[in-house]
Amino acid sequence: MCLPFTEPGKLLRMAGARAGNSDGPSVLILAAGAGTRFGGRKQLAAVGAAGEAIMDVIVRRAAATGFAKAVIVVAPGMVDAVRERLAARTGVRIPVEVVVQRPGPGRSKPLGTAAAVLAAEAAIDGTFVVVNGDDVYPVDAFALLADHLRNAPADEHALVAFRVANTLTGDRPVSRAAIEIGAHSQLLAVREGTVVRAPEGLSFETATSMQPLADDTPVSMNMWGFRPSVLGAFANAVEDFLVSGRPGEVLLPDVVTSLVRTGAVVRVLVSEGTCVGVTHPEDVVAVRNALS
Repeated sequence: MCLPFTEPGKLLRMAGARAGNSDGPSVLILAAGAGTRFGGRKQLAAVGAAGEAIMDVIVRRAAATGFAKAVIVVAPGMVDAVRERLAARTGVRIPVEVVVQRPGPGRSKPLGTAAAVLAAEAAIDGTFVVVNGDDVYPVDAFALLADHLRNAPADEHALVAFRVANTLTGDRPVSRAAIEIGAHSQLLAVREGTVVRAPEGLSFETATSMQPLADDTPVSMNMWGFRPSVLGAFANAVEDFLVSGRPGEVLLPDVVTSLVRTGAVVRVLVSEGTCVGVTHPEDVVAVRNALS
């Protein structure tokens, strides 16, 4: 079977894939990270009993909960490896596209997660969910978002939150996002920081503050459900960033927080499942245990 790959947005269909259900959402997998702390392409690390990578698990769980399609955003140097992996997988129930996130104009590095979503804009058809390519999200989280995108008001976006204790696999500090939730489970703000485990308990630390953190505190693991209207906000944020000439990146949570401040509704859906990921090599064992 021919598996063509050209520039971003062109179809790379998995062997055995059937046509997607046009009324189901797409799942957008952000897998362009360099894996510096892991020491390689953690997105392709074998974590399942049959050698599955995290992206394989994500696609399978999305398909099982009614998603119509998967889109994987990768760095230019990952294209061949991802193409080979997709071609080798069989029994996939939804089509998959691969798109490339390239560095911004005049820059050596990509512009961040908001720009990663824009890299996939041509491949997105309708509502979509954004997830990290190195986190194993539980089935119930996909089901929560699929239900929300089908049945909630047409202008409502969503964020799945997880109990912080259900996202930890070891004693190393990990990056997490604290969320502020208002009335009727509406998202008010997202704040990036570090969760630190100590004998006296968990704490959430930023560059300017540290606060105790209860085990059942909801945190973000970057699992979002969006209406297509959000793409305009991402495009404006990236354009403004480029015009400003600032260093750094345009992060998806920052764009969403700005949207919320102007009246957009993002509903927080809490999953009681386990969501663990791969940052360091030793995390692979923890993820395998979570999948077993």
